[in-house]
Amino acid sequence: MWWLYLPFIFQGLVMMVDEFWYHHRRGLGRWERIGHPVDTATVLVCAAIVIFVPFSKTALAVYAVCGVISMICITKDEFVHAQLCPPGEHWLHSVLFMLHPILLTATVAIWADYPAGAGGLRSFFIGNVVITTAFWLYQIFYWNFLCRKPLSRT
Repeated sequence: MWWLYLPFIFQGLVMMVDEFWYHHRRGLGRWERIGHPVDTATVLVCAAIVIFVPFSKTALAVYAVCGVISMICITKDEFVHAQLCPPGEHWLHSVLFMLHPILLTATVAIWADYPAGAGGLRSFFIGNVVITTAFWLYQIFYWNFLCRKPLSRT
C-alpha cells in the first residue's frame, strides 16, 4: 500500500509551490486570507474523523459528507482567483482540485486498514495531519497578522 503515500506527497509539493511562489509573489487579499485557512480546516475536519472515530459505515458516511463539503469549499475562491491569478497558478489550482478527492479517498483506504496493521501508513497519516495543522496555523497567522504586503494584481 506504499502508493497511498503519493497523493499526500504530491499535494504537499503542489501546495508549497502555490503558497511560496504564487501567493508570496502577489500577496493575498482579505477574501483569500480568510478563505484559504477555511479550506485547510475542512481537510482537518475530515482528518479528525479518521483519527478519533473508528472506521464504520456510519463514520464513513459522515466522512463522505465532510469530504464533499471540503471539495465544494476549496472551489469557492476561484471567482476571486479568476481576476488575480496568472495562468500557472490557475493550472496548479486545477491540479489541486484533481488531487483533493484522490487524497480523501487514500485517507479512507488508510483508515479502513488500521485494524489490519497499516501502522506505517497510519503514522504517516498522523504526521501529515501535524504538518497540515502547522500549515493551517501559518495561513492564519502569517497572512492575517504578520504579512503587510499589499495585494498585487498579476
